[in-house]
Amino acid sequence: MFNKLITKAALSLGLGVHTAQASSQVEDLSGPHAISQLVADRGFDTPFYINDDHSPKFQVFDEAFKNILGNNPSIQSIAKSYDPDFNAFHEAPLVRGDRVYFSSNAGDGGSGPDLNNRLFYINLKDIENNGVDTNITVTYVNPSDQIQMINGMQPYLDNSIIIATEGRENAGVAPGLFRYEPETNTTTPLLTSFYGRTFNSLNDLKIHSSNQIIFVDSLYGFLQDFSPFPQLPEMVYTFDINTGKVRPLASDFVHPNGIALSPDESVAYVTDTGAMNGTVNTHLPASIYAYDIINDDGFLTFRNRRLFAHALTGVPDGIHCDDQGNVWSGVGDGVSVWDKRGDLLGLINVGTTSANFVIVGDGLVIVLAETEMFAVRLDSSVNPAKLHYSE
Repeated sequence: MFNKLITKAALSLGLGVHTAQASSQVEDLSGPHAISQLVADRGFDTPFYINDDHSPKFQVFDEAFKNILGNNPSIQSIAKSYDPDFNAFHEAPLVRGDRVYFSSNAGDGGSGPDLNNRLFYINLKDIENNGVDTNITVTYVNPSDQIQMINGMQPYLDNSIIIATEGRENAGVAPGLFRYEPETNTTTPLLTSFYGRTFNSLNDLKIHSSNQIIFVDSLYGFLQDFSPFPQLPEMVYTFDINTGKVRPLASDFVHPNGIALSPDESVAYVTDTGAMNGTVNTHLPASIYAYDIINDDGFLTFRNRRLFAHALTGVPDGIHCDDQGNVWSGVGDGVSVWDKRGDLLGLINVGTTSANFVIVGDGLVIVLAETEMFAVRLDSSVNPAKLHYSE
């Protein structure tokens, strides 16, 4: 069997059981000048607190966020790593049926130059909506050795998954795009180089309705010591699954990271985590940029780059749109939500970094926070933007 239950190896993987009451605190900061005269004493990665440092909580910056929260929002811890050195809940979350797949941190907390990161899943049926924090079963999946350092995943046809990997030099495996079949544990390479030149370390991806994979290549593998010196600029690319052609769409980033598409595929959003450059440099971007997507009979181009938003805390990492066009991004203290204009609506503040999350639908959001995973329940109208080629 290639599946291994973490609960039977909890000690070795640093997972434990804890029980507490789930949080539903809402802090309304949407009134006039509620945040305009705050004392300027908060650091780059210090969580955003006003009246107290209690977390998790919801913070409302605009009345529109109350519609997203609904009448009884809650934040429930559903799994936790008691070992601070094992960041089990890090990246690449996606929904496949009743399962939510995700990966551990590739450069810190359990992996590195000599050890691959791990692919896990939970079962949504195991999450009880009873207002009590818990520790559900987390299952370990051992895919092909071609899959080294997973950082992005998207659902694809016939229950398969498209995976973006950062590669690992010590394993002799370059970064690439792969199609993974969970039911048979088989892997098919899709893209392993840019015309024979090694990618840096693929980070995130979305699948366009034209059957093209729009993906981000950054250099965090090099910064985290498991990838060689970069051979290409850090760019956003498109890969046509039908033809096998690959070409750049956008450049001029410091460190591009996450990517999202608006529900109508007219706008792309790219996070730039340049401020995290091995060390913190607050003069570099912690920003989201927006581009118009031009679709000329399947030939995609990005145009009209503009600044969309800047993270309140830390850097914006994983990014997704809901079906109303709102833009959600994992940041240094949880998940921030903006409307499609770039107006900050609210924050799901879990008190620590969330590199990524997934909007499951019907108001459920699963938030990854390195050593902890949360189930966030919002208004039942909250659903993800349509995922093309996901069935």
